[in-house]
This record gives sequence, structure tokens and C-alpha cells, in this order.
Amino acid sequence: MKSTIIQGKSHSDETVDQSSSSKKMNMINVLTRYWSYVGMAVLMGMVLLVTIDVAGRYFFNKPIDGSTDIIEIMMIIMVYSSFAYGATENKHVRIDFLYVRFPKVIKAYVDIFTSILSILIVALISWQLGERAVNIINNPPGPTTSYYGWELMPFITFAAFGSALLAIQLCTWFFQSIKLVFGKDTHFQNRINESEAVPSPQE
Repeated sequence: MKSTIIQGKSHSDETVDQSSSSKKMNMINVLTRYWSYVGMAVLMGMVLLVTIDVAGRYFFNKPIDGSTDIIEIMMIIMVYSSFAYGATENKHVRIDFLYVRFPKVIKAYVDIFTSILSILIVALISWQLGERAVNIINNPPGPTTSYYGWELMPFITFAAFGSALLAIQLCTWFFQSIKLVFGKDTHFQNRINESEAVPSPQE
């Protein structure tokens, strides 16, 4: 009877841990999704800006002054607000002609290695960008855009935050891969398999 109670308690604790982990992942996923909306809005604005600039240049000989400055800033916002969401949806480029042939556990080990490497690289980028922003604050003036002379420090900070968010998202992949190695059932590998599935010619 005592043994049954202990097993039930252990199963309950494991369920609570999985639920807590799932909630944290959902919070991160929601954050990356809403953060990506910023990039989507900026992308639409950039398309409109480039269209107006090109039309004005060729039809009226009146391009938008300083359009390169505006596009430069928009590119920073668009890219660094989308990186983490790309990882959330497993949309980053993978060379998987060997990976797809591995069993699940080997895939998990490969994911652990690539996650660690990616986290280190992205964390280094975020740290360097953050350090650059702090140096600019402590030793003004910082770099500016070429036409309008806008300070780039806020956008460097934006890029540092976007990189940090990507590193956090990669950490969730790392922990999910570890769970898979130890035989704990997660939806992680299923998500990867779904994203990598190639429809047959009949479909």
C-alpha cells in the first residue's frame, strides 16, 4: 500500500513539473510571437516605403530623402524581432539530409550539441551588442545614421534584446532535447518531424 502511494506521488510530482515547464515554454512562445508582430508591421511599412521611394524616383524624380537611413533602421527592427519566433516555429535553415535518418535519441543528442553551440554564439552576439550600447551611453556621442544623424544606440539595444530572446528560446530546445534523451515524452520531436515532413507527390 505504501509503495502504491509513493508511486502515485512520484507520478503527480512529474506531472506538476511537466505542467510548470510547459507553462514556461508557452510564456516564452507567446512573447516571441508578439515580439515578431513588431517585425511584421515594420516589414509592411518598409515595403510601402520602398514602393513610394522607387515610384517617386522614376516617375517624378523626387525620391524620399534619407530613405536609406529609414530602411537601415527598419532592417534592424525586422530582423531582430523575428529571430526568436523563427526558432519557436523551427523555421531556421537546417542541413538535415543525414539528421532525418537518425533515430529519435541520436537526433536529440545532435539537437543538444547544436543548441549549446547556437546558444553560445547568440549569447555572445547579445552580450557584445549590449556592451556596445552601454559604452555608447557612458561615452557619448555614439554612431549615427548617415543622412538624418539619428542615434543608433536605441536600435543596438533593440538588437541585443532580440538576440537574448533568441538565446532563451534556444535554451528551451536544449532542455527539451535533454528530456528526450532521458526518455521523457515531449512534443518537441513531434514538432520537428512535422516541420520537416515533405509531402508525397500524390499529396
